[in-house]
Amino acid sequence: RTHLIFGANTDVGKTVLSAGLLRACAPAAARYVKPLQTGGPSPDADFLATYCPAAERHTLHAWDAPVSPHLASRAERRPVAPAELLRGTNALLAAAPPSSWTLLETAGGPLSPGPVGAAGGTWRPQADLLGPL
Repeated sequence: RTHLIFGANTDVGKTVLSAGLLRACAPAAARYVKPLQTGGPSPDADFLATYCPAAERHTLHAWDAPVSPHLASRAERRPVAPAELLRGTNALLAAAPPSSWTLLETAGGPLSPGPVGAAGGTWRPQADLLGPL
């Protein structure tokens, strides 16, 4: 099972909710996937390591700046193409054991901008980027 955790904004409790759900899943196999992370390499995964040490934790793309992924990817010159985001996320989801739980947490809300690809262009909402999943 995979559950998508969206929140209206940054710092509204998505990771705290994820921790509670992961703890409730124990002792079943539980996984946490964060495709996009800003504000450091893995602050959310580090939080979960404290409260849900048995859960697998995966962060695919991270930027240091504590801003929206579209701004962080531009400022740090580390773009992520939508196809690359989907490919990496799909690979992690496909690798989940059949009886496991996976929580996929977004960076911000469904309309929060995703990163801008190497070709530049305009940003797309994360709901659109992750929709094909």
